[in-house]
Amino acid sequence: GGPVKVESAIADNIVKAHDAWLARLQANDANVGLLYYCGHGVNVDAQDFLLASDFGADDNKPWRNAINLTDSLFGLMRKVHGALFVLVDACREFSKELALQRYGEIRQLAGANLQDKVTCVDFTHISSTGEGSQAFADPDAVSRFTAALLEALGGYAGEKRGLGNEWMVTGEELAKAVRGLLKARDEEALEAEIEDYEPQVVENKVAGRTGPLVTLDRKPRVKVCLRLGPKDKCASAKWLVKPMKDTKESEYDASTGKAALELDKGVYDLAVISSTAAFTRVDWQDTEIACPCFHPPPHELAT
Repeated sequence: GGPVKVESAIADNIVKAHDAWLARLQANDANVGLLYYCGHGVNVDAQDFLLASDFGADDNKPWRNAINLTDSLFGLMRKVHGALFVLVDACREFSKELALQRYGEIRQLAGANLQDKVTCVDFTHISSTGEGSQAFADPDAVSRFTAALLEALGGYAGEKRGLGNEWMVTGEELAKAVRGLLKARDEEALEAEIEDYEPQVVENKVAGRTGPLVTLDRKPRVKVCLRLGPKDKCASAKWLVKPMKDTKESEYDASTGKAALELDKGVYDLAVISSTAAFTRVDWQDTEIACPCFHPPPHELAT
């Protein structure tokens, strides 16, 4: 592929791009729709609004370039007949200042009659944060939610269906993976005692047949962090990891009290040993290592 021209994120361009996307999606009931938004958002009266780049440009109609996401999704679920994945990376914090200015026209991407029946057979909506909360990003970096989303789609989510070697990333698997990856990041920040760090919790709705957004041809991966204590007993510690029904055992250094590794999703036999007999060997058999992260509580070694 070559360079792609990206239009500015003004409300007119967002609506135009959405209408073209919806027409393509409606052309075949077997199509899978993916709607991704990353930008500013706000929650007023328990409704979510997306704020285009030209929001507030017209003093006479300050809300004209806001998009009512809540009403738009209500409409889309009654206009789409196939699968629909909606991934929104935006704040949902309440703004008293904006709420007091709320007058004039407010856009929505898709309308519907209240009596229209839901036609979408597979619906997933994942928000980057809960109602009334902020979404976060480090300076000059991809936002936390989008980074977790890309990781999840890149091989840290999936469930096997059927007898072949296909792993389906359904809405449920994707939501679980994004939530798990964000939780692991929060735990790392807490352990590192990062100043002013605020955790981020996603919110999701999954309904219908839960078909796949993407299909992988290999087992999903799992981020594994195995921790030991106390530190004075860890100098000679090693982790032994063996997939169940396999004779090959892998060894990982744990002398710092922590071993970070990646494994295929599956069931494993785990053990921790000391090369100097500083502590008694410990075994955990038939341990399920599930996506996206496996971070058990630290294990205290005994002499």
